[in-house]
Amino acid sequence: MWNKSKKNPKKPTRDNSGAIHILFVCTGNTCRSPMAEALAKKIYTEAGLDVITYSAGTSASSRHMASSQAITVMKDEEGLDIKQHKSLPISKELIVKSNLVLTMTHAHKDTVVKKYPQYANKIYTLGEYAGVGEEVPDPFGGDIDCYILCAKTIKELLLLSLSNVIKTWDTIGL
Repeated sequence: MWNKSKKNPKKPTRDNSGAIHILFVCTGNTCRSPMAEALAKKIYTEAGLDVITYSAGTSASSRHMASSQAITVMKDEEGLDIKQHKSLPISKELIVKSNLVLTMTHAHKDTVVKKYPQYANKIYTLGEYAGVGEEVPDPFGGDIDCYILCAKTIKELLLLSLSNVIKTWDTIGL
């Protein structure tokens, strides 16, 4: 799973806490990636994994709240509170501290890989990592049903990706 080319021979490692760090990326970091961040933390933790999740956007401004629809859907559908979320632009610091970077679309992946090619071995779309190649549709500007569908898509892909996250966990050692 991890690229072992001579260009980047280092095996990814966990931090001193033993957690695996996962970064979720969308465009503005107010809808999809904050929902993915919260859902992943819940799903992977319930599966017994020690994870630290982050989210950022390829075109995000700093410090914007999650959209009201994303907040409502996470609260009503999943019992998760993302009211405190503040958007962040993608940065080298976030990429470096993450063991895995999961984007919502191929366009996001291409943007991140182009900006940080030395870390391409840990950047995937969420659909790719789940083994289905599906992209997560952008609900921005849509009604609440668009956000519900988006959250369901993210949750399904996260559940499908669980076995690969466990393999990543095993790859970097317990």
